[in-house]
Amino acid sequence: MARSVEGVIQWRCQSQMRPKHKRKNWFIQVFRLPQAASGVPIDPASVEMQAIRAGGPGGQHQNKTSSAIRARWTRPDGKTYAVVVRDNRSQHQNRRVALDRLAALASAEITEAQAARQSESRALHTQLQRGDPCYVFEGREFKQSK
Repeated sequence: MARSVEGVIQWRCQSQMRPKHKRKNWFIQVFRLPQAASGVPIDPASVEMQAIRAGGPGGQHQNKTSSAIRARWTRPDGKTYAVVVRDNRSQHQNRRVALDRLAALASAEITEAQAARQSESRALHTQLQRGDPCYVFEGREFKQSK
């Protein structure tokens, strides 16, 4: 039942925890949270890498060698990430760094999405509505009355 219910639920019963409390109407609001973002592993074969010439100081060797890497990766949902790495003189080392940076970009976006999801769930928590319940239960046995 919990998976199919969304909205306000009312429970009419004396509290077992606070028997002398006068309130007998308790409300719960059920809502759906957005789907959590999941980590997406990066397959190196799916990354488009292009060797380019790195600018800057280094003389003639720098101008003749294509040691920098431009990497583009598209997630299955269509989001594209791109990095340019020219940290090392070796093309192979720059390829490894490019994969690490793409993974860091994707991870940062997932972390940001999870923070937004958590913020949204906190906002929903403060919006409890009382009244107009979709289900009403009575007594300690939770017998449905509506």
